[in-house]
Amino acid sequence: MGLSERAAGVGRFTRLGLGLQVALLVLLALGVAVLTIAVFDRGSLRWRRDLTVDRANSLDPQTLELLRGLPGPVTVDLFFRPAGRAAGSVVARAQSLAEDFFADAGESAPDRLVVHSHDLVGDLARVEARLDELRLDSSTLYGNTPYGQILSAVAVSRGERRTVFRLIPDACEVDWGDPYSREEPRILQWRGEEVFAEALGQVASDQAPKVVFSIGQGELSGRASDPQGYALTRLRAELAAEGFEVDEWSPVRDGPVPADADVLAVVGASDPFQDSGRLALEDFLARGGRLLVALPMKAPEGESELERLLLRYGMRLVRGLVCAPVVDPRSGLLQDGRPECAELRIPGKDTSSSHPITRPLWERNRDLLVSFSRSFERGATPEGGTVLDLISSPADAWRDLPGPDGLPDFRFEAGREDQGRVRLAMACEFPASTDLKQVKGRVVGLPTPSFLDDRLFDYNRDFAINCFDWLADRDFRVRVAAKDLFESKLDLARDPGLARTLTALGYLPPLGALLVGGLLFVLRRRG
Repeated sequence: MGLSERAAGVGRFTRLGLGLQVALLVLLALGVAVLTIAVFDRGSLRWRRDLTVDRANSLDPQTLELLRGLPGPVTVDLFFRPAGRAAGSVVARAQSLAEDFFADAGESAPDRLVVHSHDLVGDLARVEARLDELRLDSSTLYGNTPYGQILSAVAVSRGERRTVFRLIPDACEVDWGDPYSREEPRILQWRGEEVFAEALGQVASDQAPKVVFSIGQGELSGRASDPQGYALTRLRAELAAEGFEVDEWSPVRDGPVPADADVLAVVGASDPFQDSGRLALEDFLARGGRLLVALPMKAPEGESELERLLLRYGMRLVRGLVCAPVVDPRSGLLQDGRPECAELRIPGKDTSSSHPITRPLWERNRDLLVSFSRSFERGATPEGGTVLDLISSPADAWRDLPGPDGLPDFRFEAGREDQGRVRLAMACEFPASTDLKQVKGRVVGLPTPSFLDDRLFDYNRDFAINCFDWLADRDFRVRVAAKDLFESKLDLARDPGLARTLTALGYLPPLGALLVGGLLFVLRRRG
């Protein structure tokens, strides 16, 4: 080997050694900076810490308190499936937000939260098995959008208790855009943590409020759905899954309403109560009972005893089906004179924003469907009580009065019929006395059972469950601060340790340059 080759080899070795020394010096400088910060600002450095302004990567303290206070671990099942092209991007974004949120939640409380993500495309057998374990019908997982139904739902369970919410519209407020102007759908607000906190409240308690359904007066059945779907099988199953004990009460067979009944439901009773049954209802309310009355779809002759009962609590039933014009699919124009006019779609914004039953529907703009319904007018308020409207009809609705043959014609007749909003559901809270202790009785009045029956349950489920939750004093609302989906800023004012960290890191480049320059100077002097 010649001198030139040997010199070249020595040069390559020298440059390699120099590079390694420079890398080691930079790592050493970084280590010194980190150790310095740790010494002078103890506790500021952790493996995972959220330093954003709005704490976008941390659970709200209320949610953490709920999680850590649970008597046992909670399981979260994510049932997500990709959506079609029109809604695909916004659904994928919502699913990504949910997955990130539950990953953070699992890290925040690993001993209290177990998260399972299910493959709804490739592993259907496992998904169906899990749905059976949760006693869930797959239809419960779907949410309605202008582009059709999407399957993106979250089941929260603890033991036998479970509840379900949909990403859209429960957890995500979405602007669906305008396909004609090519405006893409987008997420306006993420409420996932708030909805999750409500779900935790629903599965936390081991106590099961008791709901009894009256039978024997022609009420809707809870055992087997008839061909038209006018039954309560899905409502009763959902109440049981939500943690209620569900039973039946016959005034003829059982006498007074059971003392352990938290809520009594009388749904679609077409026959009158006997005197003993009527007195049992009055006694139940006098001692602060909680009652839901859904009047039958077919109006009896004259004023029924249930109508008179509701009138005592500020709800006066008005005759005439509530109708609204529908869109003619051929012309695109509004028209009346069709039975479909009695099928009303109620936007969430037409529900009350001030009552616990409907506030979540109003906030999330959840549509309701109601069919062949009459309506209420406000009566006298019980002494010391309050009466509130829950749901109103569309502004172009009218009460369709019967014609000469006694049947509705579904046509608006100016001068004979009035057009405008009418009340479709009301609630009353009033003082009652029992054993010398002041308690609050509650009554929810519905002019039709279609809010509760199987046929429209997919649309009205949340409203129906909310009615029973409010009657049973199960209000799980938890206010959680909204977080910015698209921007997270480091908060230097809130965390001075972070400011010192960034300052120290800022000194690393010039410090490294000085060290490397000094090393090169020494090596060249030696050469």
